[in-house]
Amino acid sequence: MNFVVVSTAALVRKPDGLYGYAPYIREMEIWARHTGSVHFVCPVSEDAQGKLLMKLDFPVKRVYRLHQFDFLSVKGILRGLLFTPLNFLVVLTAMFCADHIHLRCPGNLSLLGCIAQLFLPWKKKTAKYAGNWDPAAQQPLSYRWQRSLLSNAFLTRNMQVMVYGQWPGSSANVRSFFTASYSEKDKTEIAVRYPEKEIRIIFVGTLSKNKNPLYAAALATRISEAGYSVSLEFYGDGEQRAELEQLTRTSNCTFTLKGNRDAAEVREAYGQSHFLILPSSSEGWPKVVAEAMFWGCIPLSTPVSCVPDMLGQGSRGILLTMDIGQDSGSVLSLLGSPDRYRLMASAAMEWSRKYTVERFDEEIRKLVE
Repeated sequence: MNFVVVSTAALVRKPDGLYGYAPYIREMEIWARHTGSVHFVCPVSEDAQGKLLMKLDFPVKRVYRLHQFDFLSVKGILRGLLFTPLNFLVVLTAMFCADHIHLRCPGNLSLLGCIAQLFLPWKKKTAKYAGNWDPAAQQPLSYRWQRSLLSNAFLTRNMQVMVYGQWPGSSANVRSFFTASYSEKDKTEIAVRYPEKEIRIIFVGTLSKNKNPLYAAALATRISEAGYSVSLEFYGDGEQRAELEQLTRTSNCTFTLKGNRDAAEVREAYGQSHFLILPSSSEGWPKVVAEAMFWGCIPLSTPVSCVPDMLGQGSRGILLTMDIGQDSGSVLSLLGSPDRYRLMASAAMEWSRKYTVERFDEEIRKLVE
């Protein structure tokens, strides 16, 4: 099977082989197990920077190189006008040779894939839409175009579209999907940890405006002002790190900026913490939420994308309103009820442990076959 992957995500060429963003490459390894020849249609970089790069351990038959561009500047617009026709021709050529076309959406270059596949209705296709599928969400125009094309069962033929969450009114070719981080063998016994003394909270993600780490700090501070001993650990890095460092000198909480750490250390932190906080404004399937739940760490997250489904509309975690008084009140109410806390943590763990790597592998096998 010629399995052709069209993606905006770049591969990095090093002297010893191809590298890519680690979570993406781990998933593509699973797809590669169930297919034959893997062909990538994507940008290729010679820049080896990036702390989450992983070497491709599966055979790659061919890489069709695309030119990256954006429409955020005059230079970007000119590059887009120049390279779009060439990129489209490359995408269409690769797709024509495919037995199975796989689109990774959303993105500027994956939009070309969404358009090109319209001309090949007889080809078998899948699309992984990793962004927010919520029709009511405010998103870039190119994202909305991709959603429209992928969900149009008249124009888009022979396609299965994997999205995060359950969305009423979706077309027949759209199916709810998930992402997995842990294996069946990781399902070790773990005791529910009601905070008797110190409340341990973690934030995992980029320290950027859309992830809202400053709100995480403010919420932890408000909880500490109610008389609790609170520690908040930030795993990740970004442009708001300096502001958070300033807060460490003025807040009543214990803030620790851990920076980027490997998956094993973050996993250990989940198992020692009581809450994960993710006040993000944009998500697809927030892996950190599912990962925290796997280890009995209760999520405090904004209701973006499929998060309300993940948290059982509030039965497996707390849905943040971004009102500091209301959100701190919800957390304090939970802390005042040990039985409710333990029930919520247990429900979170039970739900998350259904979505293992083995189940993910089986679902992909079904899609390919």
